Amino acid sequence: MSDSCQQEEDYFDLLPDPILLLVFDKVLDAKSLCRCLLVSKRFASLIPQLDSISIKIGTPRKKSDGALRKLRTGSSNNLVNTLICQFIAKPLQFLQHLAMMKSDSTSENGDLNYVHWMTKYLKNFSEVRFLQLELPSRGSEIGGKDTPFLKWTAEFGKELQRCVILQANSFEKRENTCNSTKIDEEEFHQNQSVLLSNDDLKTRIIWIITCVVTASARHSLLKKLVTDCPELRNAVITDSSKQWKLSMKEDQIRELRNEMNSSSCSASQMSQRTCVPDLVMRLYYVRELELACSGYAMKGATLVAIRSASLAEERDGDSFLKGCLGGREGGELLAEAAREITRRTDKTVYKVEMSSF
Repeated sequence: MSDSCQQEEDYFDLLPDPILLLVFDKVLDAKSLCRCLLVSKRFASLIPQLDSISIKIGTPRKKSDGALRKLRTGSSNNLVNTLICQFIAKPLQFLQHLAMMKSDSTSENGDLNYVHWMTKYLKNFSEVRFLQLELPSRGSEIGGKDTPFLKWTAEFGKELQRCVILQANSFEKRENTCNSTKIDEEEFHQNQSVLLSNDDLKTRIIWIITCVVTASARHSLLKKLVTDCPELRNAVITDSSKQWKLSMKEDQIRELRNEMNSSSCSASQMSQRTCVPDLVMRLYYVRELELACSGYAMKGATLVAIRSASLAEERDGDSFLKGCLGGREGGELLAEAAREITRRTDKTVYKVEMSSF
């Protein structure tokens, strides 16, 4: 065998380190990058230098699920399978369901179960500046049959600063007709605003509080990221279904880090829900909402803009809403909904203040 065949040329060795870092920077996925660490010493020395990573935590598969599947698909006769399914598999499922309910009800913050996964990946990256964390979706986490569509985004510093919530009683996909559909201005101005009933308003206040509390509980994960990543400048936490998003920018991370250093937070304090500050909010309601660019139509659309009372007051309601949305951080759907509801003359606006809790 010739020497050329024995020593194949490694094209990666010909690439300079800055080019390799650009390649790895496009990968983002922390799990894939951790596998690349094992390829060579050179990779192992370069990958920890990356400043942007994404951590996606999947739903863990329970061993009991596999056991029940084997019981159902065994090779024995149908009678035995039926008996096993009725008297063993289903009771096991019921007990498992009770255990999960008990675990959820006794855990102050279920998201803390993901901390060890975060630590597992983050220990390999010492210079992370931008981090995106995706958690498993728990289905329709907030809401239910009365809120078929619910989407929210929140910004934090040492506490909740801004939050925008979009809810609708119905949510349908329409043909995308962006820039081709114009509203009949005469019909537009003839619409009359509709007041919500007391029961409807109370229902919306309840799920607003639920969203705010949920966001404050998950703030503990942002605290963990700030602690483990000393160079962090931007952090985003979302769920796989994109129902919600928490974010922190550089000045907000600096504020949180200063607060944590000054108060010397213990591990138990970091895991606790962050107190909700005094809040000022505006609730916008329209009976029907067409989002031509996104291609959706909503009925009973409610948009809520929330900000901490400690932030500078914005007297103009429209600028208040846009300030809470935080530009593109709110996502395309929220941004379009904010634009459309702001320009509507038939919108109903409620102003609400909420004390810290």
